[in-house]
Amino acid sequence: MRLAYLLVPLAVTAAACEVHMDGTAGGAQTPASTTTAAPAPAPAPAPAPAPGPVATTTPVTPVAPLGPKVRVKAPHGGTIEVPVVAGNNDFGGSTATPNSLIGNIYFLPEGTSKLPDFTGMTPVGVLYTEKLAVPPRRFDQGFPGVPNNRTEWFGIRYDGRFTTVAPGAYKFRVNSDDGAKLWIDGTFVVDNDGQHPPQSKDATITLSAGAHTIRVDYFQGPKYDIALELFVTPPGKPEQYWAPAL
Repeated sequence: MRLAYLLVPLAVTAAACEVHMDGTAGGAQTPASTTTAAPAPAPAPAPAPAPGPVATTTPVTPVAPLGPKVRVKAPHGGTIEVPVVAGNNDFGGSTATPNSLIGNIYFLPEGTSKLPDFTGMTPVGVLYTEKLAVPPRRFDQGFPGVPNNRTEWFGIRYDGRFTTVAPGAYKFRVNSDDGAKLWIDGTFVVDNDGQHPPQSKDATITLSAGAHTIRVDYFQGPKYDIALELFVTPPGKPEQYWAPAL
């Protein structure tokens, strides 16, 4: 009896050891534990690039192509080729007619305060017009087709011819900004020279009926205001813009 008592706990102990060794107890099995890997963390977003300089576009003023060239008198004899303005501006245009004044364009040094003697200077361009009718206004177009186009510090010498029907006293008036001078048949008639706002000067000269020559010198100082008007009062008639036939 004592021996049997001792064997029973021993058997129970062995069975218990068997359960712990294989994880079973002769009944339902305990499932083996499984480990699920945690998802890898998402990569951090790349930092946004630092803003660079903002591109800006500077408006580009289109440059007119050079106008066709014509030959004009050189200051020391002979002739030279200069471009004709492209299209029209306040002082003239590219189309010559039999009655046109021919205007030679000159560039002047900055600070010019009086008309220079254009005779010894080389023109940079040419334009044509049948009247000088530029009332006071802003001038920012320059002379398209002429190299190194300008809106200030330039001069123009106009030469041409005109005819009168009646003999008598003709009153000429020049309104200009800046300076201008007028010659008729080589005689100096009106002096409106100097750097000034629009102002008028006039003089009277006796002319015969027939053909006459005319010259007008003009210069523009600092930009932008201009004016160049030539008026005439024929005998017995009201004042009008000068024209090739009076």
